[in-house]
Amino acid sequence: MNRWVLLVVLVVGLSAAGTVAVQYIPESNSTGGAGPTLFPTGGGSAGGGKAAPKVVLDEEPVYEFGTLPQFTTGKHVWTVKNDGPGDLELWMDHATCSCTVAKFKNGEKAVVKPGETTPIELEFETRENNGTYEKGADIGTNDPARPMFELRVRGTVYPAVMTYPPEPVINLSTISNDEDDHPIQIAVFSKDRPETKIVKVASSNANVAFTHEPLKDEDLKSLPPKLEVKQGEKLTIHVKSGLPLGLFREEVVVTTDHPKQPEVRMTVSGKMIGPVNALPGVVVMHDVTGNKGATREAMLVVRNQRPTKFEVLRKPEKLQVKVVPADGNKPGRYRLLVTVPPGTPADRIDDEIVLKTDHPKAATVFVPVSIWVQNNQ
Repeated sequence: MNRWVLLVVLVVGLSAAGTVAVQYIPESNSTGGAGPTLFPTGGGSAGGGKAAPKVVLDEEPVYEFGTLPQFTTGKHVWTVKNDGPGDLELWMDHATCSCTVAKFKNGEKAVVKPGETTPIELEFETRENNGTYEKGADIGTNDPARPMFELRVRGTVYPAVMTYPPEPVINLSTISNDEDDHPIQIAVFSKDRPETKIVKVASSNANVAFTHEPLKDEDLKSLPPKLEVKQGEKLTIHVKSGLPLGLFREEVVVTTDHPKQPEVRMTVSGKMIGPVNALPGVVVMHDVTGNKGATREAMLVVRNQRPTKFEVLRKPEKLQVKVVPADGNKPGRYRLLVTVPPGTPADRIDDEIVLKTDHPKAATVFVPVSIWVQNNQ
């Protein structure tokens, strides 16, 4: 019995000693040195032992291209180097618009071995942009220190064919048909193709005519120096007196020989008035009592004080209308008297008075009326 007890104690003691011995056995490393860790981790850089790449650009990420015309495709190439020990992967993550695309050497993605380089070409279309311009693309990478970087292009975009004044709408305000011609002069030129010529000019109205000729030295000196115009053409738009009286808006189409912008469109607008004007332009009476009637007057003013004869060609049936010389018989000034006779029934009169004249530039004059005859009070 005592022997079995001694044997059990011996076995338990040996097991405990073995456990202690295992806990203190040193771990040998690959170089023969000892380490204190039972379960060592693998060597290498970040990423669970995977060697990391490193992105290096050969220049600033923003490229200043200066000025470019519209409808042009610009390009710039950056060189990217991999300064890390692992393979570098590159791809386009995002672009500011559909007009900008980053292109890699072998398609939509690039893989760069350690120590090697690859080009990235940024292609941008100026399209119809006008003025300052900045576009770009975000490039994604597997560099843990630089997971993304931006490539940008910026500068100024201008039309391939330019005009001065540059406004697309030329407003002549108020012009009179007693002058046969109202000329407008516009410079037409191109920065990227100075030899650009006007081929033809067209308008839907025969009373808007055109002439054009090369810009002369005095014309070039009169343009703003910042435009840096070296040569071009002077377009003269002739608005003729034959346009109907009233508001006008005519489109002008200029055809050029510039391959990137064969057409330039502009609008000429304004108001054509005759040599005879009514002041005020509308005879208004909104407070007329039918049993009393009323009279209003307008002044007829003839430009250049030309003596003119007037005849009432047409008028609203319920009104009395006549034209008499202004007080003092001033030449070129007449009074238009519009009367609602007493006893006129209640009514709303929105019509016009038509006067016939002997003026060579104003065969007829139209004067609108707005009259409200109320019930007797």
